[in-house]
Amino acid sequence: GGSEECPWVVKYEDSSSLGNTQLLPAFSVIVATGKHRIPNKNTTDDVAGKLTTAAIPFVHSTEMCDGATWEQAVTAARNGRLCIVGLGNSAADLAALILQRCPTGEKDTTQIHVAARTVPPVFPRKRFIFRVDSLGFLVRLLPHFLQEFFVHLLWTMIPSSKLCNAAFPSHLKRWTKINGRVPVIDKHGVIASGLQSGKLVGHGPILDITSDRNVHFDDRNGSSTAIDMVILATGYKEECPLVDREDKLNGMYKIGFGKDRFLPLKSIGDEAKEIVEEISKVYDRALHL
Repeated sequence: GGSEECPWVVKYEDSSSLGNTQLLPAFSVIVATGKHRIPNKNTTDDVAGKLTTAAIPFVHSTEMCDGATWEQAVTAARNGRLCIVGLGNSAADLAALILQRCPTGEKDTTQIHVAARTVPPVFPRKRFIFRVDSLGFLVRLLPHFLQEFFVHLLWTMIPSSKLCNAAFPSHLKRWTKINGRVPVIDKHGVIASGLQSGKLVGHGPILDITSDRNVHFDDRNGSSTAIDMVILATGYKEECPLVDREDKLNGMYKIGFGKDRFLPLKSIGDEAKEIVEEISKVYDRALHL
């Protein structure tokens, strides 16, 4: 245990020396690892296992961190043989970056196949003079039922959302409510243009993969597509393995584990300010005891 002045002792590994652990006494501890820190590298129907059996290279979106992996993904996309599993903001960001690296012209064969279970609304980062974060700030002030109504109204009016809706098979479930999820933000308009041009091809979930690398999607038409690489944009496991709960009375805080629907970063900033003010007051009182 710690001392009266520093009741907490944090055990950590020194990154400069493998296996070298250190102990750090602390007056307060803030756990800010985020609730989405552990990648979910598979799906409930074991797509990773099917890809391994078919010898199709695959990575999780968090592993797109070196030049060789990016070049492999761009090459597959240029040949029309890249698949992204998932349709969240990670998938949209990766698809946009890869499309921007692909050439255009008469001989352009670029295509990215996107396998999704549900179809979210796609909002542009900016529409006319309105930014999505500004709208989010206003929407979060509304009662919950009006929030859902307003977002659904935007979904039916915004061209990028209409394109996304039309690009995916009709039997897939569409979002009818936000329920704490974050809509896809098309930061540079690449997703909308990709859907419109056919460079982004919407599919249902992966059903089966044959030994010749043909991927069968749940599109209700029996079609299959040859795939050379798959990116699993399957999100993260929502957990905080370091501590189960806060103990503010004794100086243990958690930040970044809330459920703000529209402006999570602003909420984290508000939390941080409150924690800093609280620690400052407690520490000031401790000094004058």
